[in-house]
Amino acid sequence: SQSTTMSINTAAAHVARLSLSRCGFVSFRSSPKLFHASIRCLSASPKDDDNDHDARSSSRSSKRALSSVSPHPSPSSQSQENSADYVDETLRGVGQVIFLNSKRSGIVLLGGLALGNPYLATLALAGAGVSTATAKLAGLDGGMRKDGLWGYNGCLVGCAAAVFVSPLPSATDSLPVVTDAASLGLFASVMGASVAPLASVALKEAMGGVPQWTLAFNGVALSALLRTQPLAPKADAAAEISASQPDMLAILESPFRGVSQIFVVDSSISGVAILGGTAMYSPGLALHLLSGSAVGSLTGYALCSAPIDEILCGLWGYNSALTSMGVGAFFVHSNRTLALSVGGAAITAAMFGAMKGIFASWGSPCLTVPFCTAMSGCYLLGRGGVPGLKLADSPHSPEKNE
Repeated sequence: SQSTTMSINTAAAHVARLSLSRCGFVSFRSSPKLFHASIRCLSASPKDDDNDHDARSSSRSSKRALSSVSPHPSPSSQSQENSADYVDETLRGVGQVIFLNSKRSGIVLLGGLALGNPYLATLALAGAGVSTATAKLAGLDGGMRKDGLWGYNGCLVGCAAAVFVSPLPSATDSLPVVTDAASLGLFASVMGASVAPLASVALKEAMGGVPQWTLAFNGVALSALLRTQPLAPKADAAAEISASQPDMLAILESPFRGVSQIFVVDSSISGVAILGGTAMYSPGLALHLLSGSAVGSLTGYALCSAPIDEILCGLWGYNSALTSMGVGAFFVHSNRTLALSVGGAAITAAMFGAMKGIFASWGSPCLTVPFCTAMSGCYLLGRGGVPGLKLADSPHSPEKNE
């Protein structure tokens, strides 16, 4: 009995030393056999090592999870999160001017605007940012804010301010003159953009279920432009008329200029960049955008006898491009949807021709009023149950609309 007890104690001690050796607590120099046994034991269980690694990873993840749900997050981390959300919402607001709910596309669009007019791009970003901040301070719908839907009208207000309210003077003017003009443009952008989301709320109730499109922008901007009359005839207007004949390159560039004129920029390079930002979001919408601008330009030339200079600088394309994109974004893709896109673009160009003359007599551009009018008609056709025309449940793009 005593020998049996000694054997059990010896075996237990041996097992204890073997267990402690894996943790490095036993000197292997005093027991070479134990050293080799331990090496074989450790090298024979890679699966356990993987489990240990997974456990450690799980432990780290658990610690991160516990820290992330701390009832008292640090003010700095909360501030950084709010700032990131605000930047995301502002950039989406830039993209939503042409129905793009995408931060990346908003960045590309801003870059394209900067290529054509850096001053305008700055005021466009400021306008989108101010409108987004106003919507948050006013407690307006948070989901719409996250999608950039409170920012796009403010973005357009900034674009209009840069061109019609306070354009930058020539580079030969003194620095104080340039600074004064830029300050006035920024002030006009901030004031107009702060009103735009509130105007959107009012128009939402007045539109009877039809989206207000860019009517908030038109209302805010035209309230100033009809007073300042930036397009009123000048005494030396006759000297500015050009009699040069267009070349083929200028004709091919006109649809791209029409795309850029959505943001009140006259640049084919900016138009290409905007088209690229659209294609990143939806190739189908990019096709609607370019074809709409081209159809508007052709309609102005063939049916409305538009001055060739107006066609070449894209003035007859931008409203039509918006209508075509609106059809692509709000309707389920079909052959009849494509027909509505083309037909809507042509009708929009005709409306632009009529409204341009009316507003010109008041010394003001008609901005995007033709688009808002024509697109509202297209939307009502979708609601009216026209066979082959169906409004999407969740408007996005021709590829995703159902």
